[in-house]
Amino acid sequence: MPLNLTIVNQTAQPITNMLIVLGSALLGAIVGGASTYLANSRIENRRMKVQAYIQLNAIKRAIGQVHFELAEARLIHMWLYVSRELGGSSDITSDDNYMRWLKQADASLANFNGFSERLLETMTLVELSFKQSPELEQRVNEVERSSDLVSGYVADINRHFEERIRDILSSRGIIITSLTDPMLNEILDEVQEYVDTNTEEPIDSLLVYLDREIKR
Repeated sequence: MPLNLTIVNQTAQPITNMLIVLGSALLGAIVGGASTYLANSRIENRRMKVQAYIQLNAIKRAIGQVHFELAEARLIHMWLYVSRELGGSSDITSDDNYMRWLKQADASLANFNGFSERLLETMTLVELSFKQSPELEQRVNEVERSSDLVSGYVADINRHFEERIRDILSSRGIIITSLTDPMLNEILDEVQEYVDTNTEEPIDSLLVYLDREIKR
């Protein structure tokens, strides 16, 4: 009987060793797979962060100009309309300059809407790519609030400046179609400053924060 036990023990030992080796290999594969997954996850997360940063920086360089181009087209269109109206013109649509700026205003509006959509998509990417924090939330909200403020300003640009333009043109007593008029340029410079300040500064502040988080 003892002889049989010895035979069993001798047979079981290689099996046990084999199971240990297989178990170690399986554990190593699991640990290695998890490590690879975590490494790839970190790489992907960083890639998304960098993409969000680059995308926001690109939009910052363009969105202020897009806002201004729409405001400019609407103001010049109104300048020409009021000038003709005060001059007693009965058919302003015969003015090629007027019609050109009317079409430019429509084209600028389409471009403006497209960039507004891109900004919204980029802000969503920022929030998905970076760890949520009160500071991130504050800076994102400031960008969105400023964008809404400027969009409202541009959308209502005629109300802001119509009375001023009428006063300027009424004092001249003649039809003015020149777009190099110093008073018109003064209005456009004022609008440019407002748009640049309220679109670029909040985005710059957010970019500083994102850059800091990427370098951590």
